[in-house]
Amino acid sequence: MSRSMIETNKRVFSRLTEVAKTSGRALANTDAVRFVKTTPEEREWLKDLVVKDVEPLSPKLKAATVEYQGRTFLVVVGTARVAKMDYAMKPVDVNAGMFTAFVEEFDVPFRETTGPLEIIENALGQFVGSGDYAGHDLSLIAELFEPILAYEVALDSPIPAGDLTRLSCLWALKVRETIILPFTNETLGAFETLLSQGIQNLPSENLLRGLQCAHWQHAFLEIYRCIERLFSFQHIEELHKELAVAISLLEFAAKIEKATGWRPREEDAMVRLFDPMPPAAQALLETVRTELLGNTLQGLAGWLYSLRNSVVHFRPASERMHLTNSQWDRVMRATVLVIGRLYAKYDSALAAA
Repeated sequence: MSRSMIETNKRVFSRLTEVAKTSGRALANTDAVRFVKTTPEEREWLKDLVVKDVEPLSPKLKAATVEYQGRTFLVVVGTARVAKMDYAMKPVDVNAGMFTAFVEEFDVPFRETTGPLEIIENALGQFVGSGDYAGHDLSLIAELFEPILAYEVALDSPIPAGDLTRLSCLWALKVRETIILPFTNETLGAFETLLSQGIQNLPSENLLRGLQCAHWQHAFLEIYRCIERLFSFQHIEELHKELAVAISLLEFAAKIEKATGWRPREEDAMVRLFDPMPPAAQALLETVRTELLGNTLQGLAGWLYSLRNSVVHFRPASERMHLTNSQWDRVMRATVLVIGRLYAKYDSALAAA
């Protein structure tokens, strides 16, 4: 269903007028018709672009997927920082039709510097019936609102065009505006490789939230949950094959847990899943474990589970582990590498997720 150009422009300028009224000045012609000037092609964008999904990235940033004539775009509201990621998506100019639709659809906020007097000067002085008015130039209105960026998703992008969370995750990695923790380039590169290696059923939301956490412990738990999701798989996959049931391994695991209450012992599940461990992940975890404990016989999977417990539990007998930024960064990178191996192995089993 096409978007009404008249009603969309009316709502955009109504928002501007409401702010202008707070100036205390007597305003004339507040009900006059105003609109953002568009070309015939831009009018088609305004009428026909379709917003598919919207996701907040932070209190000030918002991302969305938008479709127009078979093309898919990632739209980010609230930042002017452009990310370079041409192999997945390329920046495109936001034309007047796109801008008008986005302001309406995403309720784009005004810039902090936008005041009522500026709106009166830039937006309300012109209207239909005043001189040779043919619409407001995009630049005059756009500078009143928070920036809007758009990227066209490549047809051969390794990230599915419909996966807003994974597209947002890649954007966050590249721009780093919402990343607070001091991840190294190597660790961010491991995240990017994981996002781009063609695994269809990644828990992208956990990866995104892990990247955006303000504390290492919370970031680690978000990433750890990706492994936790698979705990039962190695225990029941042979049974799943033997019974030849017509449901996915994921559904089978869910039904067993709901029907019987059975769940594997977590540390045992970790040991099973980590065998074999990617060599690079093993080397990273071994160095951190040795730095913290010296020579120890504790296995890496068991040690990582102990680290998880030290973050989750606050019991008298719980031993707190204190890691440096460098140690946390290496643990995160190793965990991402493990996730890549596991989700590549179980991708088809997660297809029903």
